[in-house]
Amino acid sequence: MILFDSGSTHSFLNSRCVMKLGLTCERTERLQVLVANDNKIKSPGQSRDVPIAMGNQLILIDFNILTLNRVDVVLGVNWLQIVEILPIIWQHLQPII
Repeated sequence: MILFDSGSTHSFLNSRCVMKLGLTCERTERLQVLVANDNKIKSPGQSRDVPIAMGNQLILIDFNILTLNRVDVVLGVNWLQIVEILPIIWQHLQPII
């Protein structure tokens, strides 16, 4: 299952998918992610240039790896910037508190 999340600055891939697809996990600084239930989860690393096919388009995405419970993939703002699906200039958005 794929979640499109315009509130997420990064895209995430479930650690089970990394193993199942035989992708490599490049160890990086441990990114700490605040998830919807206010828990913090640490990412063990990234899988880079993972091909995602949508329709007749093939897009290479860098994913941070997380243990996710209900989804396999979270496509965040970095993906939205690449595919330019929505008429929003994502890099200029400012959070409103």
